[in-house]
Amino acid sequence: MASSAKIRILVVDDEEINRLFLVDLLKMNNIEPDQAQNGLDAIKKWENNQYTAILMDIQMPRMDGFDATRAIRKLEKESGRPETPIIAITAYHSEESKFECTNSGMTTYIPKPVVIADLLKIILPFGEQ
Repeated sequence: MASSAKIRILVVDDEEINRLFLVDLLKMNNIEPDQAQNGLDAIKKWENNQYTAILMDIQMPRMDGFDATRAIRKLEKESGRPETPIIAITAYHSEESKFECTNSGMTTYIPKPVVIADLLKIILPFGEQ
């Protein structure tokens, strides 16, 4: 299920093994990955790059995914930059977690453990926009 469009995804997760898994998965599907270890790093990367979407972990040190998403959404509004799809990747499957993802400005979410086909169904349409 490879994409012909150039899709560039920022993978944000404090766990290196999770980042490497997602990076390898994306590369195998002709998607260009970039990485950040926490929300603060994600904001810096986002400010200096254009991404098709961001895969954002929720719980991270220094700045969690909710606060990073809120900051990115605020910067988008202030600068007039188009909204970058932000996909939460979380082990939490409760209605409260879903609400918090939406409330912080995330576009959608995918539960951990990540099912490859489900992740690609979410990501690939953003590359067509």
